[in-house]
Amino acid sequence: MLGLSTKQLFRLHGWLGMNLGLMLFVVCFSGTVATLSHELDWLANPAMRVSPPSDAQPASWGAIHQAVREAHPDWTIRWLDKPMGRYAAAEAVVTTDDRQWRWVYINPYTAQVQGDTSYFNVQRFLRSFHRRLFIGDLPWLPDSLYITCFFGFILLFSAVTGLLFYKNWWRYLFRLRLGKSARVLWSDVHRMIGVWTLLFAVLIALTGIWYFVEEGMGDLDVAPKGTPLPRMSNEELDTYGEDAEHLPLDRLVAAAEQAHPALEVKRLWLPTGRRTVLRVWGQGETWLVRNRANHVAVNPYTAEVMRVQHGSDLTPLLRWQDTADPLHFGNFAGLTVKLLWFVLGLVLSLSILVGAYLWRLRTLAQGPSHRDGLWNGASFILTVALLGLAACRTYEGIMGYGPPPRGETAPEVPWGVTLFVGGFVVVTIVTIVAWFYLIVGRKRPRPAPPRAVKPEPTAVSRTGLKRLDREPLEQPV
Repeated sequence: MLGLSTKQLFRLHGWLGMNLGLMLFVVCFSGTVATLSHELDWLANPAMRVSPPSDAQPASWGAIHQAVREAHPDWTIRWLDKPMGRYAAAEAVVTTDDRQWRWVYINPYTAQVQGDTSYFNVQRFLRSFHRRLFIGDLPWLPDSLYITCFFGFILLFSAVTGLLFYKNWWRYLFRLRLGKSARVLWSDVHRMIGVWTLLFAVLIALTGIWYFVEEGMGDLDVAPKGTPLPRMSNEELDTYGEDAEHLPLDRLVAAAEQAHPALEVKRLWLPTGRRTVLRVWGQGETWLVRNRANHVAVNPYTAEVMRVQHGSDLTPLLRWQDTADPLHFGNFAGLTVKLLWFVLGLVLSLSILVGAYLWRLRTLAQGPSHRDGLWNGASFILTVALLGLAACRTYEGIMGYGPPPRGETAPEVPWGVTLFVGGFVVVTIVTIVAWFYLIVGRKRPRPAPPRAVKPEPTAVSRTGLKRLDREPLEQPV
């Protein structure tokens, strides 16, 4: 690889873990927990849970929409989401008259509103933290997403270099030497995790790198663009009249399903202006794509279908754009795949910590190096600065979800959301402190003082001993 020898690959692998491993862990760990963020919200928020009756029949989209309108007539409904599972509520995202974003939860069987909360929840926290560390824009960087996605390159280099310098890597699939020292055991754990999670690590790294490239293409205005969203012209609106009202939502959804028979509707983007249309998103015959890849645009005044898009109609690059997210977060085949992604991400995050610790032990045993010391010092200073900035911006970002005036009052969330978010923060902080204690603060052990060696007696004959007794000791001159 790049003309490097096995020894150089090994040193590069260790250097990456030692100097960039802590931030790589923070990014990977937050992404790992984010794979189950919706399920964590379901556990944390009672309003999201339902008990379906034995003869349960789902309520229509129109009934759910009407329930939200009756419960909160002054709020603007932005979109409606289908329940994630049999025991989950339908969800609506709304904006209030004071411009707050909120979630509203509706029983999908009785069409009754069960509650509403701030837009801030476990999913929102983990998504913002994982993608941007809540940092947002910087004077020298248009988007902090470049920082987190940069670690996709680090993860890829670490995975590939680890594979290249281990010869006959398949021998480490089940190798754990339990009878050896702790250092040997942890070294075997690191190798075994690296081998088992290699494909997963490469997949996560490549999709992370894609987000980096995609963001750059957007900033340079060279990103691929699909067909523009249809909008109604002013002339067309004039024919409907000023007092024209939207047709019933169920009729609009039926028109979309008739135009796209294979579409399983997942989300409705409701028209919020006179010229906007109803957008119907969902899953169709194309597998492994986001909901937006299959959609239908419907005129809300006439139920005329204005556009139909199948995932199979997308260009390869646009198709990849809608495939990267399901691959990265594992949300393409239900809870089973999400749990698999969570376990793989967790052991991969553990492997990052173990690898950095083992490399620290190795460098301490070899003796200090002035060049390595400079690199380590610079990387640790940058890491502390980045983590400090992320901590400040995270606090500001969370407070920004509170009611007006922004930044003065914390958002109103269920206690379970506070528990999960607080637990994640505590675990992350404890890991960071342990990192600095075990890796940065660990000193080279002092060499043990040499033990005095007792000389062995010289074999002397009995006659010789008698002679020594009779002869006087030689005096110094």
